[in-house]
Amino acid sequence: MIGSPPSRSFPISVIIPCFDQLAFTSQCIASLARHTRPPWELIVVDNGSTDGTACYLAGIRDVAPFPVTILTNAENRGFPAGCNQGIAAARGECVVLLNNDVVVTDGWLDQLVALTCVDPAIGMVGPMSNYTTPPQIILDTPYADLDQMDQFAVLWRQEHRGQWMFAEKLSGFCLLIQRRVLEAIGSLDERFGLGLFDDDDLALRAQRAGFKLAVAVDLFVHHHGSRTFAGAGIDAESLLATNRLRFEQKWGIDSSAAQAVSLVPWRNERLTPTPSGIRPATNSLRRTWAKLFGVGLPRTGTTSIASAMLELGLRTGHACFDETLFDVGDAFFDTPVYVDYPDLDRRYPGSKFILTWRDPHDWYRSFVRNLGPYLHRLRTEFNLDPDRLIDRRCYMHVFGTDELDEDTFLVRYRDHRFRVEEFFTKRPDDLLILDLDTTTDLWDPLYQFLNLPRPDRPFPRINASAIDRWLTLGHPLKLSNETERVVAEVL
Repeated sequence: MIGSPPSRSFPISVIIPCFDQLAFTSQCIASLARHTRPPWELIVVDNGSTDGTACYLAGIRDVAPFPVTILTNAENRGFPAGCNQGIAAARGECVVLLNNDVVVTDGWLDQLVALTCVDPAIGMVGPMSNYTTPPQIILDTPYADLDQMDQFAVLWRQEHRGQWMFAEKLSGFCLLIQRRVLEAIGSLDERFGLGLFDDDDLALRAQRAGFKLAVAVDLFVHHHGSRTFAGAGIDAESLLATNRLRFEQKWGIDSSAAQAVSLVPWRNERLTPTPSGIRPATNSLRRTWAKLFGVGLPRTGTTSIASAMLELGLRTGHACFDETLFDVGDAFFDTPVYVDYPDLDRRYPGSKFILTWRDPHDWYRSFVRNLGPYLHRLRTEFNLDPDRLIDRRCYMHVFGTDELDEDTFLVRYRDHRFRVEEFFTKRPDDLLILDLDTTTDLWDPLYQFLNLPRPDRPFPRINASAIDRWLTLGHPLKLSNETERVVAEVL
């Protein structure tokens, strides 16, 4: 991530609370034994399992080449209480809270620890995964078994080496916490019972104490997801609602957007062990489309929507001038998409399209103020570079002139929407018309249209008064014109 991982002279304590689900627990511990470099210790909190977990753990303790501590409860005390028991017994300067249905990958712990060295204020670190909340989620992971998953993790690390980002919240499924954070804010709040919102609460307390949260973007671990709830027949939706209310009452804030992960287990028949009592997923949020293209004209909020796609975990480009980039990324906006969308639709069947829209007169004033001089330069200057030539082709295709006559531009503006709607007449489900003036919460239509988890942060409304505003956005999933050719070569 940031060079060679630092040598650890202190132990890391990995804490796994579990309740039944032996097949997942054994798979998790096997991955730890294979991929974790010493020194470290394993602490398993058995919350009253009745499926043979206790015998399995006793055997692991007897033969493991690393220290193993087993804490046993007579009943299921829940994830927060189990974690707190483990934290109390832990000897590490860092602890890692790990769900028992996680499969870690090579070098995982070194990468988490390395990120804490980037900024002394970083107190909590998490990885990317297939089943979690934004911004940690990776959509459409392609692997079909554990071997392929390991290969995917290696490729992901190579493609995103050194990338990380700050976050407002980290999911508790795989969470490294520095001891000094716990000493400052305390452990998990056990009022959240079996779990859910305990990690939101921990993140908020850490940030209010001055600590920062970070995501190791170049680290991927697999998460089966919600296995304990599913196997035990727990009503996760009811628990979520109850704990959301607890969280809101505790902090006096609205958390209506704070839960973005599906509560239905992730499912892959070849990858998933088959213990009894697992309910198959029937309605989990999964990406079902090929690519996403924004066909709205410039100055219709395309930068804001592109930024929102980054928050949804999509590799996103804005004003993409290199055709090879379309094979690499997930979502694309502005030039040349708003002109070339029929060709892109044929090139990437199964894609979805978003037409951003605003009041025509407001749009015209914004366009003239911000892009009028640029349009005139495209029309009149010679020796434009290749990227500017693409811009000129698209602008002139839509507007046909650089004379900023309001009546002409409004006719062209409305005509563009008519042509887009006409193109999708027989496929209305593939087109979302997003009115930025009348839609109060832009996340609602977006996550429903895309069938993706809703992020737990406000929609990024960006007033891109400068045409290069996209270039100043810092995000590891952003595909920009400075890096697009390099990224395409790497990927």
